[in-house]
Amino acid sequence: MDAETKSVVFNAVPLLILAALYLGVGLALIPSLWRDRRRLTAIDVGLGALFPCVAFPVAVYGSVVLADERPLGGQLWPTFAATLVAFLPPLLLLARWRERTFVASGVRARAAEEKTTIRERELETVSAVSTALARTGDAEAAAMLLLEHVVTLFGVEFAALALVTDDGREAVGFLALGEEGELDWWREVRLDLVNEPSGIASAVFDAAPVAIYDVESSSRVSPRLVERVRAKSGVWVPLISEERVLGVLVGVTTRERRAFSSDEITLMQALAGDAALALERTRSSAALEQALDRERLVSRVAVRVRSELDVDTLLQVAVSEIGPALGVDRASRRRSSPSG
Repeated sequence: MDAETKSVVFNAVPLLILAALYLGVGLALIPSLWRDRRRLTAIDVGLGALFPCVAFPVAVYGSVVLADERPLGGQLWPTFAATLVAFLPPLLLLARWRERTFVASGVRARAAEEKTTIRERELETVSAVSTALARTGDAEAAAMLLLEHVVTLFGVEFAALALVTDDGREAVGFLALGEEGELDWWREVRLDLVNEPSGIASAVFDAAPVAIYDVESSSRVSPRLVERVRAKSGVWVPLISEERVLGVLVGVTTRERRAFSSDEITLMQALAGDAALALERTRSSAALEQALDRERLVSRVAVRVRSELDVDTLLQVAVSEIGPALGVDRASRRRSSPSG
């Protein structure tokens, strides 16, 4: 084999194959780069252009060797060895093509990092709300704290809390926040959970979150509430304590429709779980306080009764003590005659 043939076989042909390989890989990267074009940086573009930029000079050198039939610089074997080394990057990439993390991976990594940062902030917020709910002993203060963070955290324009009656047949509006602040009309809301369809009823009976993208055309929501709130999309999350639904947390968008992600619903469930514990605790505290008040009343009346001997005076004591305790404006006493 003469020198001219060796130049073609060991220099020109490998260089042209190498150029085609680099160009092919560069062209294959274009679709991925195009999909993420809005988030590309100069570094991403530079890395993406690396393969075609290598392909062009290699193709020129290969064409020169092919035309002159002489190795570059008269060095046949060093040029051949350098060409073989240059084959490694594209061949390794092609070998793991299905698992490739090419130029666009930088963009995706930044997007993933941003998403992780957002999720960390959300989890920190949930932790802060949980701590605050655990410390508060006021049901309304706990509800206000919960709704304020739902509006901020999930980007909804309407958030509300409805409580379920002990028999589970009715839901009562407790507190609601809109873009204009607290909504007093929500406290007058009454929902028949058995006979009236609503997102609240669905969440109560399913004991699970309910998310609806288009509430205006859904048969699972209350038409009167949809019209009053001007709802577009919504999510309803039950507050569950000891296998009983105490209430329902509502988040609704009024500007545009949106789909609530599984991560958002999971976070809302976490908030609802903490709110349920806080609500149960405040209810227990209120019930305990009422029981103590009754015991104090009985003790007070008993002490005064034991100190009085006159029947009329005894009746007056009972009326003066029991009337205010029952919250009535007037209390009267009636004494039956011995004859009945």
